[in-house]
Amino acid sequence: MKKISTLAISILFSMLLNSNAQSLFISVPDSANHKIITAKKILPKKLLSIAPFSLFNKIKFQYERVLKNEISVGVGGYFTYKQWDNGFAVNKVGGANAFLRWYPLGKAPTGIYFQPKFTMHYCSKSVEYSLMQNDSFGYQHAIDSKMVEHKFGIYVGSIDLGGQWLIANRVPIDISIGLKAAVAEKYSFKPEETIHGTVYKQPYAYYNTDLYSVGMPGFPIGMNFNVGIAF
Repeated sequence: MKKISTLAISILFSMLLNSNAQSLFISVPDSANHKIITAKKILPKKLLSIAPFSLFNKIKFQYERVLKNEISVGVGGYFTYKQWDNGFAVNKVGGANAFLRWYPLGKAPTGIYFQPKFTMHYCSKSVEYSLMQNDSFGYQHAIDSKMVEHKFGIYVGSIDLGGQWLIANRVPIDISIGLKAAVAEKYSFKPEETIHGTVYKQPYAYYNTDLYSVGMPGFPIGMNFNVGIAF
């Protein structure tokens, strides 16, 4: 009885292994010789990933869809949940992008790829305006202050070279580096603002759109690293 039980367990285990192996491979008949030919592993067509190194202040994600052997398309985006408001820097609130990938040396979505990408950033900039009053010695002091905000867009085009690999056919590792160029909507802060009928002054220099404060295009090289799940 013990030998029969051991044999039955061995047969069941072999059937499970065979079933799992068949799920990763396709078997097709050869019409000429009526033989069974085992095809290569099936690659996933959809990938969803995030940028883990940006999680300290934002959620950055992307979705890729394979169209055919060497071509895929995708969209991505991010939103910032922690702002760095020091009175000088521009805050990137959120953004979205679209890209096209060409895998000349592999089969999408794995291998080396070239990628044109367009990204739009939604940004904001705030400056403090003060209500000034002279004291008994004739010196001016701020007795009240208000924040004035401008919202604007920054538009970025880039050409990237990257590579993507799959761990266990389910976990994508995506690394890319590329050249980028950007343009921004123009804005400027006035030296004075009338708020609720009261004139507030901006005591510092005028502030204009500053691409350098958001990391572009003063340093025109961008890098990306994503991990996720493929299905």
